Amino acid sequence: SISELGGRVELRTATTGKEVGAGVEVRRMNLDYNWRIKWQGYTDLEEIFIPRAQSFFDYAPDLFTYASKNMNLSVFLFSRINLSERFDATIGYRGTYVERTRALLHSPYCNVEYAVTPEVQMYLGYGRYYQTFYVLKDSKTKDNFFSPFTAYFHSAYGDEIATSDHLALGVKLPELLHG
Repeated sequence: SISELGGRVELRTATTGKEVGAGVEVRRMNLDYNWRIKWQGYTDLEEIFIPRAQSFFDYAPDLFTYASKNMNLSVFLFSRINLSERFDATIGYRGTYVERTRALLHSPYCNVEYAVTPEVQMYLGYGRYYQTFYVLKDSKTKDNFFSPFTAYFHSAYGDEIATSDHLALGVKLPELLHG
């Protein structure tokens, strides 16, 4: 089973053309797996076409137990500035401490928006994101090509934490459905 509990406190203040904010977020994720898989017999014909895998899951034995807890503590701040009547910019930062790996993750982000017209806005944004859990995909046997289920695992080391630099460019049409 997977369970998550968290909380967030955010404070914002705004003046004409400016907004700043800061906050704290805490998330606790628990992973608890315990399975016992019993194989049913294959028929002779089935074994010709479907090689019998050693395990139902490609990364664990038929009897498997895994229990892990992780807490992420994040502090974030941002500033949004109206640079002109049509041009807005946002810059922010999120620092996250990952309890399980004792890693400190740095996540900067920025976004600019330009109102071509009141009905059409263009934007460009960048952000760095992290994923502190992963899925194993290595097959225990080369015969097993089918992976019907996925189970998540917490990163135990900092180099197992996936990093993504996200760049977005787009057009917003906020009044499209409000006709």
